[in-house]
Amino acid sequence: MHSKSLDFNLGDLIFLKKPTDLASSATLVATGSMLKMATMLCKRFPSLGLVSAPSLKPINEKQIRDLCLNNHSIITLEEHSIFGGLGSIISDVAATLGHATVKKLGIQDRFSEHCGSYEYLLNEHKIDFDSLEYAIKHHIPLLD
Repeated sequence: MHSKSLDFNLGDLIFLKKPTDLASSATLVATGSMLKMATMLCKRFPSLGLVSAPSLKPINEKQIRDLCLNNHSIITLEEHSIFGGLGSIISDVAATLGHATVKKLGIQDRFSEHCGSYEYLLNEHKIDFDSLEYAIKHHIPLLD
């Protein structure tokens, strides 16, 4: 997942890149399995910030609050259900603060219709690169 060994406490977010456009400050927060995809998306949208969330329980609530207060938009990227995971944790904090909007990208509340390769399933659930690029571009039009 990460190119080098990292020193962090369980529950901490790992801030890899700050957003560069303060007017539309947006950060992509990814769980470990989607970090490679998130890195590719940050190359496509260079102004996006990037945060890795290697663990969710416990979670560093102060870091989540700071993330919400320092961004206009947060996009979470998960390789599993969008309910009850990283996006839900960040959405709850953002709603309480009333500051950042949150876009949760991951698997919707449905079963796969077919079996297939890993790439097929990413595509079916719209968490392949092209689908994610489209979703980000339409969530934050200023990025393109």
